[in-house]
Amino acid sequence: MRREYYITMDAHSRTTDACVKTKLGKLVKRAHLHTTIPHLTEFIESVPRPRRLALEESSIAGWVVSRSCATWPMRSSFATRAATAM
Repeated sequence: MRREYYITMDAHSRTTDACVKTKLGKLVKRAHLHTTIPHLTEFIESVPRPRRLALEESSIAGWVVSRSCATWPMRSSFATRAATAM
């Protein structure tokens, strides 16, 4: 059985706090990242699939989704709508 990972991000204009946990809530890793698409994408892609991403609702969340999710092969319907609306 494959382990499913959950990524949470709290994005701000300059930095983003990220956390990865298993489905059972075990902490896998934490990071304090620069809020740039290369840094965020590198962090997300470092997490094995299957993975799910949750962003804290903020003014920058739409920017993160619209700029980074377009390069990921699997997108949620929300991410698709956000990316095409921007």
